[in-house]
This record gives sequence, C-alpha cells and structure tokens, in this order.
Amino acid sequence: VRSGSSSGGSGGGSNAAAVAGMTHFKSLRPTPEQLAALPLRPGRNKVVFTVMSYFQGTKEVHASIYLWDWRAKIVISDIDGTITRSDVMGHVLPTLGRDWSHAGVAQLYSDIYDNDYKLLYLTSRPIGHANRTRGYLDTLKQPGDVMLPDGPVLMTPERLLTALQHEIAKRAYIFKSACLADIRSLFPPHIMPFYAGFGNRESDSTAYRAIGISPYRIFIVNYEGVLRSYNTTYRKTYATLNELVDHAFPPVRAARTGLVAALDRRLAAVGTAPRGGGGGGGGRGG
Repeated sequence: VRSGSSSGGSGGGSNAAAVAGMTHFKSLRPTPEQLAALPLRPGRNKVVFTVMSYFQGTKEVHASIYLWDWRAKIVISDIDGTITRSDVMGHVLPTLGRDWSHAGVAQLYSDIYDNDYKLLYLTSRPIGHANRTRGYLDTLKQPGDVMLPDGPVLMTPERLLTALQHEIAKRAYIFKSACLADIRSLFPPHIMPFYAGFGNRESDSTAYRAIGISPYRIFIVNYEGVLRSYNTTYRKTYATLNELVDHAFPPVRAARTGLVAALDRRLAAVGTAPRGGGGGGGGRGG
C-alpha cells in the first residue's frame, strides 16, 4: 500500500525514495477496491501470481477467482470418499490411471449445475496438492463422457503431515466450518447461499450444519456409494438420487422467476390504488 510519494530527482535516488514511500503487509484477502479494479467476468477468472528471484528466476502460481451473483445457490462437495470411493485410495489410484470414483457422481453434479446451482469443492487436502487435485477434478470422466462441473476448490493451508493429523483426529471440520463461515460472510446478511452438502464423514455433516444447511439436505455417502441423510429411511445412490434431481434441487431460475412474479402481484395489489390517484379508498388491497 502506498503511503506516500516522492517528487523531484531521478534515477536511483528517485527509486529509493519511491521504495521508502511504500508500506507492505501480508494479507490473504484483497480489499474491495483491489477487486473492483480487476476486470472480472461472471464465472471463473484465471489469475497468475509471478515471483522473480535472482537464483530461481521467474516462478508462477496459477489460481482462479470466481465471480458469482449474490443470489447464487451453492452445493458443497467434499472430494476424498465423496467423489472418490475412499480417502486413501482416492489419492493413490487416480495417479496410476485407475478410476476410483463413485458411479453416477459426475452426472448428478452436472444435472444439479444445469439447474443453476454452483458447485463448491471443499477438501482437507493440503494446499501443496492443489495442482494434482484440480487436475483430477478437471479430467475425471465417467460413462457417457460426463465430467464434473467447474467450481472453486478450497483446500487447507496446512502442510501435508498437519492435514493428515487433522483428518485422522477427525478435526477437519474445524477448517471446513471456518472456511464456509468466511464464504458466508461475503453474501448479504439476509441471504443463505448454501443449499446442500455432500460428504462422507460425520465431520462433514457437522461443518455443514454449523453453517446452517438443513440436515435434510446433507447427504453422507459410504464406501459402497449409498447416500443417507437426516431421514434415516433414505437410502439412495448418486444415480437414483439423480432420478429425482428436479425435486431435490429444483431449478433456481424457475423458482426465482416465480418469486419475482409473486412479488409483482403483491406490489400490484398494494400499490395500484395509491398510484391511480383516485378518490377515497384505502391504500391496501384485499
């Protein structure tokens, strides 16, 4: 952040003065002014962080910034054990070229996405595995050439051993709860952006409930691909849930259109009499 500027002089003296007039601090959160200065478009925006070093040359880190409507409805999904069939083998087997994903997960998520929901992938994998994790999600292909929909991938900033310790001790929900609360704070206070969540552990359910997702829209999948929710009699797979996708995940655009139409009718009932300027009736409709 520039705290001052220099005037006059040139060459090295000017550069030294400019540096002296700058104050820098670490931050993981850009300011609203910094975000407004970026030419962001709706959806995924690719960004590159570049660091130059005398010994290592130029290094680049690639990332994405997602710009979503404030009315967006978000479906959260864990990765290991939820998209993959198990936590450990889901790490190892895809690197060996073997598919270890739950049957039907890509089709279900794609149909949810087509109903105008946003997918958010939340995992306790360490940030050092970001490229491998994103590569797996971007290339997973199931029968019919169906792929997972695009969406941000949020990972723990911990190192590998620390992340594994949290996973083993079942403390991963602490990171996930804090991460989701941070995202929740980006939306207006009266808006609940999170609609549903998929996971494979009770810690996932804990994190989703903590952010306010209805227990009836939290789906926990086991190793065999069977989903359960707060309704203990509910036993479906990704494929059979997809048969009811329009009921479990009703199209957002249609629902929004219906709400707007209802609001228009209400406003018309309340507001037409005053706007008409007519005589003496009351301002409210029946």
